[in-house]
Amino acid sequence: MEKGQTIHNFIIDSIRPVEEIKAEAWQLTHLKTKAKVLWLKRADENKTFAIGFQTIPSDDTGVFHILEHSVLNGSQKYPVKEPFVDLLKGSLNTFLNAMTWPDKTMYPVSSRYNKDFINLMRVYLDAVFAPLCISRENIFRQEGWHYELKNEQDDPLIKGVVYNEMKGAYSSPERLASQELMGQLFADCSYGFSSGGDPKKIPELTYEKFVENYHRFYNATNATIILDGDLDLEEILGIIDDEYLSQRQYTPRDTFLVKQPPVRKPLKKVEFDATTLKDKTIIDYGYVVGDFDDYEKNAAFALIASVLADENQSVLKQAVLQSGLAQDISMSIDNETYQPYVEIMVNNTNPENEEKLTALIRETLEKVVREGLNRQEMTAILNNMEFKARERDFGSAPKGLVYAMQAAANWMYGGDPLDGITVEAVYRSLKEKLQTSYYEDLIRDYLLNSEHCSAVMAVPVIGLESRAQQAMAEKMKAYKASLSPAQVSELVEWNRQFEQWQTSTDTPEEKATLPSLELSDISEEPLKIEYRTYDAEGVKVIEYDNSTEGIQYCTLYFDLKDLSLEELQQANMLTALLSHLASQDHDTNELNRLIKNYMGSLSFSVNVFDDYLTEDYQTKMCVSFSCLKENAANAWQLVNEILYRTLFTNRQEMLDLIRQGKNELEMAFTGAGHALGIMRALSSCDERSTCREYLAGYQFYRHVKEVSEDLKEEYVSELEKLYRRLFTRERLTVSLMSEGDHQLLSLILKDVPDGHQVLTKAQRPLLTDKAEAIEIAAQISYACQAVKAGQDFSKVNGKMMLVRKLLSMDYLWTNIRAMGGAYGCGFAPRGNNFVYYSYRDPNPANSLKVYDSTHEYLAQLCQNEEDLHNYIIGTIGDSEPLLSNRTLMNTGDGMYFSGITYQQRKENRRQILTMSTEELKDLLPLFAFDPQNVRVCVVGGKEAIEQCGEKIESVLKL
Repeated sequence: MEKGQTIHNFIIDSIRPVEEIKAEAWQLTHLKTKAKVLWLKRADENKTFAIGFQTIPSDDTGVFHILEHSVLNGSQKYPVKEPFVDLLKGSLNTFLNAMTWPDKTMYPVSSRYNKDFINLMRVYLDAVFAPLCISRENIFRQEGWHYELKNEQDDPLIKGVVYNEMKGAYSSPERLASQELMGQLFADCSYGFSSGGDPKKIPELTYEKFVENYHRFYNATNATIILDGDLDLEEILGIIDDEYLSQRQYTPRDTFLVKQPPVRKPLKKVEFDATTLKDKTIIDYGYVVGDFDDYEKNAAFALIASVLADENQSVLKQAVLQSGLAQDISMSIDNETYQPYVEIMVNNTNPENEEKLTALIRETLEKVVREGLNRQEMTAILNNMEFKARERDFGSAPKGLVYAMQAAANWMYGGDPLDGITVEAVYRSLKEKLQTSYYEDLIRDYLLNSEHCSAVMAVPVIGLESRAQQAMAEKMKAYKASLSPAQVSELVEWNRQFEQWQTSTDTPEEKATLPSLELSDISEEPLKIEYRTYDAEGVKVIEYDNSTEGIQYCTLYFDLKDLSLEELQQANMLTALLSHLASQDHDTNELNRLIKNYMGSLSFSVNVFDDYLTEDYQTKMCVSFSCLKENAANAWQLVNEILYRTLFTNRQEMLDLIRQGKNELEMAFTGAGHALGIMRALSSCDERSTCREYLAGYQFYRHVKEVSEDLKEEYVSELEKLYRRLFTRERLTVSLMSEGDHQLLSLILKDVPDGHQVLTKAQRPLLTDKAEAIEIAAQISYACQAVKAGQDFSKVNGKMMLVRKLLSMDYLWTNIRAMGGAYGCGFAPRGNNFVYYSYRDPNPANSLKVYDSTHEYLAQLCQNEEDLHNYIIGTIGDSEPLLSNRTLMNTGDGMYFSGITYQQRKENRRQILTMSTEELKDLLPLFAFDPQNVRVCVVGGKEAIEQCGEKIESVLKL
């Protein structure tokens, strides 16, 4: 095929080689509708399809976010209630989701299997072009918002999945500050609106406006389709044209992205809910720096941001920390918009410091322009940025998905889609410009002399959320008072019918419309993760032979079984300090520069590996790094230096790092409180769960908070003593992926010292609390419940994996997400226990009741002999995520330490593939759990916790 030829009414506009990703890029245009297609033809068995639309908001109601949710709730060809959920239950997808940005919405799917890929693509095409939500208002009401009133005596509430998702998002003061900053910078165009939806404004969206926006933006002419992988283009284009585009017309666009003219807005103050006031204020500065296609300039600002604020010794961050005016500062560029902007966010300061901080930031930038940025640091950071760009390690995310997101923005804005993917020319030019004043000129022209800038100060207020809830309650009372008795009765009746609709099931005929795989399509063999183990000079080695294109990956695991719980906390504290403190050989600046120059990545963590067959476990200090083969000696020398010659003499540097770690924990607990709640609920079930709580949960947070308030000399001394004990030969296991090159291993074995220690397992007593809550300043909650099952799951692990899918995507999804309005929910076996959780939940008390009724649901399901076919397929899909070299190695290491063999994985797969309702009945006793074996932890605001009543015995606070 060549340019100018047509395939199923698509004309080929160009075919270009893309050497950087080993691909051929085909660009095509649909002759009738002018829909655009990009195919990245690559030798990748995993195939990706993504269809996107430019969606430009004109208010804060989050209409396109609600549309993103709603179009996946049934379509003309597939009239099941929630095909998205059914596909999550029953496909082998490697990615299935949708996402909304400030100016576009994308629907991507991905699978290794062609039949599955075609099924997913068909369902998504029908979802976006023929959704039921534009004729069935209930879908909009469930996903967007509705008034809930079940009794005429009560006052109404506002419920809705997106409504509650965004209440959670707006609980983050950082998110609030960033959103308000965009509103300032782009006050006269679409970027000034909240694309996700402001919870205060979402209830202003009418169904009529929702439908109008669908028709205006979800048309074929506005569609951008991106394909990736080894697929049959003719087959794919035939489906797209024959089944969809040929039946549609060209639609002239009536709206376009509009550029914001330069504005200089004064500082805007906003408030957020907090439990304390001191050192909680955020100041966010924004500067619009150009256009989306200024690729080189945008990459240059990413480099500038890293040089100025990545490390505590970076020039801007250091100035702020040394001033004592704030505890942290970050700098970044958002280049996924039509007009990219630089954001400088100051964290943990106080309102009275605003003028001093503004002056300090300006003075520091002026000094940088006058004296120049450190070129050695810039070279090192640029090398590291280029390494990561070329490595293209996206973890378990499909490469095609990332390429689609990178290409879509540029293409939708009228640029070349490949400019978002290829980087070599940009980095080559940035290196050349190191010899000029290019970077200093950018700082002067776009930051110091900006004509398009603003700032936001987010100020904490104690009790703000309580007052907001009281105001909402009064508003609901007033709304009800405005209704006539007949209208109140109508609303109650509507809610009755709405709940009936939510709990209704699809008919067999409707279910049959959804395409699915057969069990015969699935191999009985799980994916193999191949490695070999051997002893080398008294050290266990795990070795992988994968092709790495010249990159070497290494993880050092140091056994911590002899450490007490308190010592484990100290070990975890070390992970936040190592590589960020000076050594005997280099000061912190020089060490950071060398790390970026010679290494692709370097990280420290403490992990717990559960033994597959017993309640035993292993705790390990993990030191992971990657480098180019030619840099292996230099990379190891740096790791060696950090492990054996770190200095613990600068207490202020340590204190800064610890305080920043505390702030990061607080941000994580607000944004992902279910993780906090799960750890706390499980912590009294077994010893390994107690360890996790001490390492990453509320117990660890208390430890960090205490140390951040008073870093005693004795504590530093204890840390240093522990540091001297850890990194010895007796404790060490080495994991390596290096294409058979053993230079790195030889260097490690030569340098690691003997410790002459006998490692005896420490006593680690369990926590005992059973019914707790953790109060946070948030508009939304997380309800977690652990059950100490008292049974060995290793014999039924595959079956429990299927039950996880069944409960998460059916019972809990229906009762907690669809009906309860929570953004997410789930069930998971954990060791010999299991756990339930909800995410951004408006009613945690109800979720706890739902958990307690699991047995009834499963018993009813067994009685009806539910066909488990789809759950079987979906569970198999969950067990086979995509693995980059790094994630494959991490997964293999985890299996090694947990004692999971290929035969055990094969047995799990057999259990899944042969699961029946009869076998499900055998698991029912697990869910008739004794209340004495239940542990509860609710994370949320004070009012939500109080509604849980006697379920909560004690309340903890951050």
